[in-house]
Amino acid sequence: MQAMKNSIVAEACFRKATPEEVEEDKGSLLYRAVTYPFKAPLDFTYRIFGTLSMYFGGADVLSWKQPFIQTFIEKAFRLAGYDKHTLFMETLYSFKGTRRFLLDPVVVKELFKHHRKEDGLFRDTRTMEEIFNILKEVFPKEKFDKNSMMFTCSPEHTKRYRDLLEPFLNQEAIKNYIPEIQKTASEFIEEWAKKELIDVSLETRLYASRIITSLMFNNGRVSASISESVNYINYYIVKSIMGVTEEEKALYQKSLKDFRKAVTTILKQDRIPLFEGQEISESEKKAMIFILFFAGQETTSSLLTYILFQLALNPKLQNTLYSSLRSVNDERFENLKNRSRKINTFFLEMLRKFPPVYGTGRRCDNEICLVYRLRDEDFQRKTIIQEDDIVVPLMIKLAENPEWRCFPFGEGVNACPGRVLAFYEISELILKLIEGYTIHTNQNENEVKISAKVTLQFDNSPKIWFEPRIKDESTSSKKYD
Repeated sequence: MQAMKNSIVAEACFRKATPEEVEEDKGSLLYRAVTYPFKAPLDFTYRIFGTLSMYFGGADVLSWKQPFIQTFIEKAFRLAGYDKHTLFMETLYSFKGTRRFLLDPVVVKELFKHHRKEDGLFRDTRTMEEIFNILKEVFPKEKFDKNSMMFTCSPEHTKRYRDLLEPFLNQEAIKNYIPEIQKTASEFIEEWAKKELIDVSLETRLYASRIITSLMFNNGRVSASISESVNYINYYIVKSIMGVTEEEKALYQKSLKDFRKAVTTILKQDRIPLFEGQEISESEKKAMIFILFFAGQETTSSLLTYILFQLALNPKLQNTLYSSLRSVNDERFENLKNRSRKINTFFLEMLRKFPPVYGTGRRCDNEICLVYRLRDEDFQRKTIIQEDDIVVPLMIKLAENPEWRCFPFGEGVNACPGRVLAFYEISELILKLIEGYTIHTNQNENEVKISAKVTLQFDNSPKIWFEPRIKDESTSSKKYD
């Protein structure tokens, strides 16, 4: 892999560690005997701080690494064997397991090459296990197969999943969806324009859910109930990593019931476009609906939230897009090629800077050897990642200003089948909004905080408002504290 300007790593490769490499990593018996009394207390201290940070860390799961802790403990810990991989891989030790957060674009991109079910390297992460457990909570009377197409990354199940969705998410089908997407976008913009302040995070989730329910399940009536319940279920899944209150548990249980009721309503319909002509069991239908909303709502709405907030922060960018939009012909909504280069560049840049998912981690199936070479060196280094460690691409860290564009929906055979639909959902709304309104906010980026480095949920959600667009006038008449 070629080096990138903002990367300290020139090349990287994940492979299964050989027995000799594992033994070499452990060191000689004498070395371990001498260093263990020093390393064991430090390792225990790391795990104590790591566990506390997962429950009380607030804005950053690595927040326990305050300067004095990092200076004292980390330096002492490295005395037993310093390795430069610590420059691009943060390690969070806790009694719930060890997580390796990858911070370098080259290493992250290499990780993306590996299938999560690849023999000898990685297997499904705890996240998928937690999602499966929540599915069982939503439908306690159903008997779900954990190896069904929804909860495995094996090639055969992935193919079945894609074959089922393909008729509804191919280019021809999406072209037929465009009028409905435009209609939904116009309705939401009209409602948002009436509000003094818009909670962007919540409203974009409502929008994403409406699209899914109306297009794939022929039912827009239950979208509000589903979007609210899925929104909180998603939030709970992430928050449960750090611990939840009794009040949050009660709200979570209510969300499960609301979602179950909405799905039951959908399945009682005479016609469900997604399942017509398909040999699929009732339990698989429920699993598919659950995963579609879990994945489809979160990724689309998170990216749309960032785009709207960035536009609100940058009136000049809004005017640039508007000027570019006016130069595009009337068929711009039907063919991406008919949009101007500036408009396409804008959406791709938003994907680069604000990927809507943090990157799914991989759990190591064996000891993994990460072979890498730093930019300022002409020799290779190795580091061993232990079995059962979770390797996580820390997308939020990379998104501060990554050199390369991260396609959050993936590429190739493992790409998200709904990525084109998601792109249209976002772009149609933004283009219609830019045509008629200007976007404003009184917040700055420091005021809008994500609740954890492993999610895009917000502690303080972005708030914006719209004003009718007036030619040659970019100032706002509204003022809010």
